[in-house]
Amino acid sequence: MHLSISIVNYNSKNFLRNCLKSIFENTSRIDYEIFVVDNASSDGSVEMVKSEFPQVKLIRNKENVGFSKANNKAFENATGEYFLLLNPDCLVEEDTLYKMVHFMNKYPKVGVAGCKIVNPNGRIEFSANRFPNLFTELSLKFGKKLAGSNGYFDRLLKWNYNKSREVDWVSGAFLIIRSKAYREVRGMDENYFLYFEEIDLCKRVKKRGWKIYYNSNCEILHAHGRSMATVAEEKISNIYRVNQLYYYQKHNPFQHPLLKLYLKLRGLI
Repeated sequence: MHLSISIVNYNSKNFLRNCLKSIFENTSRIDYEIFVVDNASSDGSVEMVKSEFPQVKLIRNKENVGFSKANNKAFENATGEYFLLLNPDCLVEEDTLYKMVHFMNKYPKVGVAGCKIVNPNGRIEFSANRFPNLFTELSLKFGKKLAGSNGYFDRLLKWNYNKSREVDWVSGAFLIIRSKAYREVRGMDENYFLYFEEIDLCKRVKKRGWKIYYNSNCEILHAHGRSMATVAEEKISNIYRVNQLYYYQKHNPFQHPLLKLYLKLRGLI
């Protein structure tokens, strides 16, 4: 088996249907299996998958266990040489998955890779970068004023997403990882409910000596964040900050108290 695909779903029935259709209609020349892990949806997602896509392996959770734990459940029994994390609001284009598998076969030192992610307006999304630290947090907040006059801020804020390159992390909306690398780091850290989990995964994979790569030659369409569309903005922000602080506590312990102070001063926690 070349590829095992995990799609974590929460109340995204229509997007999930289109996502699955795009995979079946646009994927050839590779063997693949699809897992849909449903986090206690109430919109009929489970029934839709059962009736319209019986070939999909459905895992139904009794509660919303979050992104990391759901993916780990999918990959417990996966047989693919590569694992793919794919959001339900994404559409793969013709041969996207074949091209990514071919890319991973061609570069055996690459443990994780991502692709170009385009939103419905045609804009390329922020989907790969350097590992976050307090300086980059401040740069992303205030660096726009200096972009164009400072090479560092230009590199941080003005990525050329039409160029393939080695990076520190790629977006979990579309993330392919060698099953060997995934198992080496024992999967995703289930302390993350949502946000920062893919950065944490890439961090641990890179520490094991694997490369992380952004492949601009493959592209997907991303509606972005539809699973969270019905969740209050304040709640989403709180989830983001909790996971952000956990990431810093785990990987940047000396910067953690400074970040916490900075967020408090801005009234974000």
